[in-house]
Amino acid sequence: MAEKLKKHASKLILGIRGEDIKFDPQNIDVYKDNKMHFFDCEIEELIEL
Repeated sequence: MAEKLKKHASKLILGIRGEDIKFDPQNIDVYKDNKMHFFDCEIEELIEL
């Protein structure tokens, strides 16, 4: 497991606080594609581990 994690050592870990996420209709409509892309990427990286 340590070897698998070592290859990700230089990656940036992004933390998002719950209070920073805005769920009003305007923000959801504008940023929905970005959010889906972010979660898809994170899930793929977790599966690789």
